[in-house]
Amino acid sequence: MTPGADNVINTHVIGFCYFYPAAHSVSASTYRHHGFGCEHLLTKGDNGPKKKIRLNMAKSCSPGTYFRYRTSARFSALVNGRQASVSFSNQNPDEIRCNL
Repeated sequence: MTPGADNVINTHVIGFCYFYPAAHSVSASTYRHHGFGCEHLLTKGDNGPKKKIRLNMAKSCSPGTYFRYRTSARFSALVNGRQASVSFSNQNPDEIRCNL
């Protein structure tokens, strides 16, 4: 996760299959951590028989604020009758500052 220009926090989620899948789906959610817990900011998803699915998890932020962000994603594909899936989560280790 990186602070972006124009007061935006960006996470790029990419699902890639080496072969054309019969089905392929990618979904992701981004959260902002507070002292009292996590705040859900954004959920996106896409699917279809595509080799590559890319999601840009862009969310505006308040200039000068500091937060820790986390994006969790799930990938699923059906290739040659076999289902494969994986999920992951990525969180920046320290609070990051929204650009001014």
